[in-house]
Amino acid sequence: MSNVVSVRVVAPKSKGQEAAKAKIARTPVAKAIGLLGRRRISPHDGMLLWRCRAIHTAFMKFAIDAVFLDRSLRVVGVSPCVKPFRIVVGPEGTRHVLELPSGAAEQMRLFPGCSLSLSSADV
Repeated sequence: MSNVVSVRVVAPKSKGQEAAKAKIARTPVAKAIGLLGRRRISPHDGMLLWRCRAIHTAFMKFAIDAVFLDRSLRVVGVSPCVKPFRIVVGPEGTRHVLELPSGAAEQMRLFPGCSLSLSSADV
């Protein structure tokens, strides 16, 4: 399996339509690189850091929303508008972190208790 694969993230209020297209970073190197080096990300793009409890935004050029997910992809916390050069640790139960453009979590109506689902994306 590739270190980074694309998936569609479907939010609970999206009626089965794609809410965001995310790349899953599974390896330590892929997680460390994450969104670094990008000037911005599209409104419907993101990065899902698999088996990750905390994030950093060191050297990033833009703010992001961090959505903390448990093992079953249920939202356990949201940190909106995380500015560059910050460290954020997810709440108890965090297993994965979905990084989205700043404001996307609110737009997708992501809040603690709602669940996401993943489906394969055309790469």
